[in-house]
Amino acid sequence: MSAEKETLARVQGGLYHLTRGLTPFVGERMKAVHGERWLHYASRAQGSSPGAALDAYGLLKTMIDSWREVFDDAFTRNEKHRTRGFASVALDARNNTSHLSIPLQDDEALRYLDAMHHLLRAVKAATAEIAELKKLYDAQRQSGLSVPSPAVPALAAPASAPQPAVTQDTPAKALKPWIEVALPHPDVLANRFKESEFAADLFAVDAGYATEDYASPENFYRITFLTQGLKRILTSALQRLSGSGGDPVIGLQTAFGGGKTHTMLAVYHLAKAADLALLEGMGPLAEKSGIR
Repeated sequence: MSAEKETLARVQGGLYHLTRGLTPFVGERMKAVHGERWLHYASRAQGSSPGAALDAYGLLKTMIDSWREVFDDAFTRNEKHRTRGFASVALDARNNTSHLSIPLQDDEALRYLDAMHHLLRAVKAATAEIAELKKLYDAQRQSGLSVPSPAVPALAAPASAPQPAVTQDTPAKALKPWIEVALPHPDVLANRFKESEFAADLFAVDAGYATEDYASPENFYRITFLTQGLKRILTSALQRLSGSGGDPVIGLQTAFGGGKTHTMLAVYHLAKAADLALLEGMGPLAEKSGIR
């Protein structure tokens, strides 16, 4: 089986275990509010029988559509937003795998499986289903590390071919491994980071549910590398906020995972910051823009 098919199979397997783990929770919560006929109040894919058991789509869509009146009080204040976010990502996984037009990417699969795993943990699903989803997530992580490089047959040079002369532009030695050039964060090296919190969440920051690294302007800028593109946007935002110029509208056009949310968070924290001097890397930008 190809790597692409294995990735798709893992996400589909995750949806299978998600369905088994969510069914008791959704049924119990819906029944408590709507009684024995709760299935008639559930959300379903178009054309589904109103009395049939809910599939992954029906379970997740029911949670999202009936969140406020049925599911909100099942979680603590700090869990509410994150859990609903997990349900939304899991629903994306179901929809994207059901209507797949391009191969599922490794980072997408990891995000989907991580969300499904944490959703089952949040609803206190059966231990077996949680364990199976964790296995699928771990297998996907390992698959991304073990893809072999395609073998390229060496071509023997003709006996009479002249050997290239060594010049000043010829590299004296092989390139260093990337891990020596760009050392990962200590949490990544120690495998201590939380996968579900690895992606930025603008609403969670604004609502006060975010983790420490994303919650405050100082911490956010401490862990953020200011690329040239981000510097241009922040400079424009500084000028706009101070009334000295800047673009009124900026269009962020990047691929999935290209940093749109991180960029918006950088602007958000810039606007909220009490002292620009406390934001790592922002001092030179503010000085260059003539802002104190």
